[in-house]
Amino acid sequence: MSFKDFNYVKWGFLVTLVGSIATVLTVPDFRCSIGLPSDNCVVPQKDIELVTKTETGEALEGVKVEVIGKKGSPEPELTDSNGYAKIKILAEEDVTITLSKAGYPTQSFKVNLSIDRNQVRVIRFTKSGQAQVGSIPERPVESPKSVTPTPTPKESSISGQWVGTYTCSQGITGVTVAIDQVGNKVIADFSLYPVPENPNVPRGMARYEGDFNSTSLRMRFPRGTWINKPASSWTAFPFQGQFDEALKTFSGEIDGHRCTTVNLKRKDG
Repeated sequence: MSFKDFNYVKWGFLVTLVGSIATVLTVPDFRCSIGLPSDNCVVPQKDIELVTKTETGEALEGVKVEVIGKKGSPEPELTDSNGYAKIKILAEEDVTITLSKAGYPTQSFKVNLSIDRNQVRVIRFTKSGQAQVGSIPERPVESPKSVTPTPTPKESSISGQWVGTYTCSQGITGVTVAIDQVGNKVIADFSLYPVPENPNVPRGMARYEGDFNSTSLRMRFPRGTWINKPASSWTAFPFQGQFDEALKTFSGEIDGHRCTTVNLKRKDG
C-alpha cells in the first residue's frame, strides 16, 4: 500500500476510538458497572446476627465465627456471654459460615441473604459436628459491653431443657422440651416418649415457634410442625401456660382433642 492510498481520516478515527475505549476502561465506576475488578468497587454488605447454644440450649460463649466467601471475608468475631455475635456478609452471595470452639467439632452452614433475609440465626452445637440452625425473625438485644444487665440473662431466660409430662388421648406421656429464647420469641423442640405408667406410647418430636411474655411469665405456642411424627393421626396441638416466678416450673394447657395439661420442670433447676 502506498502513502497515496492510505486513508488518514479512517485510521485516525479508529485510533481515536481505541484510545477512548482504553481511557473509559480505566474509570473505576465504569469497571465496577460491567463487572471488571477495581479497588474502588463497593461490594454491598449486610449484618447477620447469630446466637450459639449447646445441644441443651445454654448460651455458648467464645465461639469463633468466620465467613468464607468468593469475594473476600471479614475479620472473625467471637460470641459474647449470651452466645451472640454480629458479622457482615455480602448481601447477595452464597457464603459459608464456620463456627469453632474448643471441645466441639467445627460446625458450618451456608447463608444467602437474597433468599433468607433479616433473620437471627440460632445455632445449636452438636458433638456430631452437624450444626442445628433455626431462625427467629426479630433482632435480639445486643449485650452491653461495659454494664452488667439487671436481671442477668440467666435469671430472665427460659432457654434450656425442661422435662415433664403431658396428657392427651394416648394417655400420660413423657416429654422433654428444648427451648431457645431470643427476646420475646421462642423456638422449642418438643420430644415425647413413653413413661413407666404408659409404656406403649410411641416416640416423636415436634417443633414449635411462639412467644414469651417476661412480665406475665406466660408462654404461648400455636400449632407445631412434626419433625418425627409418631403416627399419621397425631397432631401437634397448640399449648400455652405459666412459669413460676423463679422460672423453675411451667404449668400449661393443651388445646386439642382429649388433651388436658402439660407440666414441666427446668432440668438444671
